[in-house]
Formats: sequence, C-alpha cells, structure tokens
Amino acid sequence: WPALLLCLAACVASPNCDTFTDCTSCASAKSWTGNHCRWCPKTGDCHAEGSLFNKCSEEENISNKDACPLPVSQLHIAYAGRNEYGDSNGMTISWATQRATATSTCLYGLSKSDLSSTATGTQKQYLQDSTVHHHVTLSDLKPGQTYFYKCGDSKVGFSAVYSFDSAKSSMPEFGNFKVSVFGDWGFGKNGKAIATRGALEKLASEVDFIWHAGDIGYADDAFLHDPLSFQYENVYDGYMQWIENITNHKPYMVAAGNHEAECHSPTCLGDGDKRKALSNFTAYNTRFHMPFASSKATSNMWYSFNYGLAHFIVVDTETDFTGAGEENKGPVLESGHFGVDGEYLAWLEEDLKRAASERHQRPWIFAAGHRPVYSDTIHPELQAAMEELFHKYSVDIYFAGHEHSYTRTFPVYNGEVTKSYESPNATAYVVVGGAGCDEMTPEGPDGYDTSAEWIATHDHHFGTGILEVVNTTMVKWKYFLSDDLSTRDEFILTK
Repeated sequence: WPALLLCLAACVASPNCDTFTDCTSCASAKSWTGNHCRWCPKTGDCHAEGSLFNKCSEEENISNKDACPLPVSQLHIAYAGRNEYGDSNGMTISWATQRATATSTCLYGLSKSDLSSTATGTQKQYLQDSTVHHHVTLSDLKPGQTYFYKCGDSKVGFSAVYSFDSAKSSMPEFGNFKVSVFGDWGFGKNGKAIATRGALEKLASEVDFIWHAGDIGYADDAFLHDPLSFQYENVYDGYMQWIENITNHKPYMVAAGNHEAECHSPTCLGDGDKRKALSNFTAYNTRFHMPFASSKATSNMWYSFNYGLAHFIVVDTETDFTGAGEENKGPVLESGHFGVDGEYLAWLEEDLKRAASERHQRPWIFAAGHRPVYSDTIHPELQAAMEELFHKYSVDIYFAGHEHSYTRTFPVYNGEVTKSYESPNATAYVVVGGAGCDEMTPEGPDGYDTSAEWIATHDHHFGTGILEVVNTTMVKWKYFLSDDLSTRDEFILTK
C-alpha cells in the first residue's frame, strides 16, 4: 500500500512535468517514470505518464518534441494604414496557433539584433478545436525600409525572425515596382497547384507584393477528394502553411472569391456548429485582415491601399450588390449583407473619386476582384454594378479570376473596343484565373469562345502574371506559363 500510494501521488502531482508551459520543453523532459512527459494539445499543459489530470488520450498526447506543432504558423503579412500623404505606412502580421495565447505580440525593429519595438493585437477562433488566428498591426513605419520581426507570445514562444520591406511612397525616388497577380490557386497535388507554387517561389524575389484575386486554397473542395471526413480546416491550414515561406516576407493582399463563402461538404452541413461557423465568409474574414478601416470601408470584403505611384482597389464581386454571386446565399447557406443596402457601391465610388483626385501623386488606378466583367462574354451583373464607375474614374486595368484560364481584353467600355493601349479612354480587363485548382483543365481545349471583338488573347495552361509600374506614364504586364516561366503574353499600357 505505501508504494502504491507513493506511485499514485507522483502520478497525480507530476511535479517534474507540470512546470513546463510549452510542447517542446515538455516533450523533451522525462518524468519520474523515466519516460518523456506528455504534452496535451487540447488543454495546452504538460503531464507525467499516467497523470489523472491529463485530459488527452495516449493517442492525443505528444511525447516526442519533433511532433510538437509550431508555436506560430501560417505567417502572412498585409499593408495597413495611411499617413498624411495617403501612403501605406503600416504592416499587419497575421499568424495561427493551436490554441489561444495570453497575448498576440510582435517584436520588431530596423535591425535583426534589435527588435526593440513592441505591438500587440487581437486573436479569434471561429471553429472550436481549430486554429486561433492572430493579427497585429505595426504602425508608423518609414517608407521603403527593411524591418525585422518575430511574433507570438512569451509563454508559448515566438516565431523565427523574418523581414519585410515597408511600402514605397509616391515620391519619385522610390522608382518602379512589380506585383504578382493571379487568382484561383489551390493546394498541393490534388489542387493542381504545384506548377504555380514553383513559379511563385522563383518570381517572389522580383515582386514587391502578391495580389490574389480570390479562391484561396479551395478548402471547400476538400470533400471532393475525401467525402466522408471533415477536411476543410486541414486544407485551409495546410495551404497557409504551404505558402508561408513567401507570405512571411511578401505582403499577401487578397480578395474574397466564391470558394471562400462556406464549407458545404456533407460533414459540414450535417453538423450545426460547423455549418454556422463556416458560413458567410467567416473563415476568410477571420484569417485575413486587410486595410479596410484605413480606406474608410466598414467590411473586410472590400478595401483599397496606395503603393508607390498606384492606387489599388479590391472590389467585392460576391456580395452586397444586386445580382452578386452570393448576394443572399452561397451554394447552400445564407450569405452577404456585410453593409446596409447601397453602402458598398457608394464606398466604391467615393474611393475611386478620391483616387482620381490624387492622380497627380498616383497616376495609376488598378482594381481587382474575383469575378470578371469581360471574358468570352459580358457578365451583366458585374457590368451593371461596376463598369460605369470604372469608366467614370478611368480605372486603368481590372484583374479577375473565377474562370480557370487567362484572357486579356483590349480597352473596352460598354462593348465598344479600342484596339490600342496608348492612352486609351477605357479600362483593360485581364482574367488571370489559371494559377491551378482541382476544377481546372489545363490540357485543353477549355471550350472558350475567343470570337468576341474585345478579346486580345487567351490561354488555358497554368500561369501567373506580373504587373510592373515603370513610371508615371508606363506600365507593363507579363503573363508567364507556370511550368517553365516562358512569357505567354505581354503588353504595355501608356498615358
């Protein structure tokens, strides 16, 4: 009996394990039994083998430090804020953890060895037992400077130190810049995303930031490959971790696409908690924090920002206008109504009006949204909502995805075509939705009708593009085939 009581007391108290507050330290240590301590990821605490306080089963326990989840994962950054000149002057750092942490903290500075500035932010979990998402905004950054940062929490641990370049201002000395632009990109082999993944890793050093025009990772298509299990969160988490080596130092500016609307697999729809938590763009709006507030918007679904000599607008093609794809309902669940009736389009006109009045600083205006206005046909709902505004305020190029291929139009307004990019009096439209997803058929033919007068070129292979703002009177566009980075299309737009 004395021996049994001693054993029981040791197991219950586990004094040599419960002092550890992170997985790596816990699973590296040994308990009184001589075996490694057990980390319980559900409760975020450490236990000796056999502890009665351990809420995890032996299968759930982690006793090998190499199996510990990273304290900080899925890092991605985005421009934030505006200074008195209208230039972006902040950066939002976003990441995920396996559970809530005491704080969401970033340490940063102009030297890797001196992270003397501190910023804190918010965290939110939209689905029980899934990842927690953190956002911290670094404010009042100097333009065109390299900053170093690490994020996390002092108890759980921090990320490694990474760096980013703050936004260029509109001053001429900051010169030209390049933007990676694409839409409709899946995850891994099932998502037919490998070719563009390789291309983006090679192109990343050339570009200042990434502009993704919706359909991000295709988590909602996960059930097509595994219909009997819940894989939505695994795919979303996997995708964000898959691209972290790019998005931890290149700003990742995103738009909402129809595949962000909801989880509509049988396992989602059959579970009331999942159905509610994963409806109406909740995952998108929790995972991403775009600069909507600094652009006087009230929703993360639409926003704008300034970079160098250009104004960039992300339009919402999915909700909040008559005829939008998810105006009232996604594929299955209720959707939309992020603003009061008319609010979104009123914001869009006001933003464009302000950008047009600042062309002396930023002569270029580019817009992006998920769905196209022009492709092999005219899309009447989008045309009715946006084309007149694009024309009134002289938007230079509108980028879209949704259709899983590439199409470039000549400048066009109301179906009337100008077959020149020299000081055109209409907007050019580029559909760049062929980054690769499980719904794409790159082998072709894709049944695309190229007879419309406004179509300049079309391609059905995997590809991605780069927009280059050369100076106040010239921009260049190149479309690359992802397999070999050969140039498939290019044009120059001048003022």
